[in-house]
Amino acid sequence: MNLVGAGLMLFGKVLEETVSEAGGMVTSLRCVQLAKDTNDRLDKILAELDNKS
Repeated sequence: MNLVGAGLMLFGKVLEETVSEAGGMVTSLRCVQLAKDTNDRLDKILAELDNKS
């Protein structure tokens, strides 16, 4: 993503702000997905612990 954005920016196809904003959005979306996955794993672990009690 960053390499494509840098290439487009070098050839004058997009503005620097657009590339920066797109990179930030991709990073934010990935962080949200990682947090959701972690929360799902914790929920599963807690359910397993409740079943063992």
